[in-house]
Amino acid sequence: MVLALTIGELVICLALQAIASAETSPSSPMTSPTAASSIVIGIVTSLVATFIFLGLAVLFNKLVLPWFRQQVYRGLSIEGTWQWSERRSQPDRHIIRFYFEQAADSLLGRHTLDISVAGDASLTEYRIWGFISDGHVVGYCRPLDKHSTTYAAFHLTVIEQIPGVQLKGSLVGTGVDGDLTKLDIILERVLV
Repeated sequence: MVLALTIGELVICLALQAIASAETSPSSPMTSPTAASSIVIGIVTSLVATFIFLGLAVLFNKLVLPWFRQQVYRGLSIEGTWQWSERRSQPDRHIIRFYFEQAADSLLGRHTLDISVAGDASLTEYRIWGFISDGHVVGYCRPLDKHSTTYAAFHLTVIEQIPGVQLKGSLVGTGVDGDLTKLDIILERVLV
């Protein structure tokens, strides 16, 4: 964008110099220097106006619209870290963490799956996209490692308990052997 703007400024300067030299030399082949300068001024002002309108559109879509959506949203906020852990035997464990970033009803974030079986540990990280609506949290997870094929999806329900809110539901994904695996989980908020 900066390079394009710099090249555009160079072209405008050269065009204005050519017009200025044409207006000062009496033997110029141009018959009407004011018509040529009017055309160049028209082109320049339309380019400037276009850049101003594009900048305002980007500003509105990136700043104003998300701010307004956040002000209007009156639903539950699940932003933060949520965790579920299961210890099958002494060395074996499964820890699932969700790190939600929420903007109105849209969710983004990370999901980590930490598995330790017979002393062999693996950590897989995912990027989360989803939404929250009517007490349901729905989304999918895509691995950060480009060589991984272990995708996942989740459907959680917001449960209000006495100690706090829990997210209860299922995480479905491809297992180590490539088969589809469903895991019933109850996530609890981790206070940092």
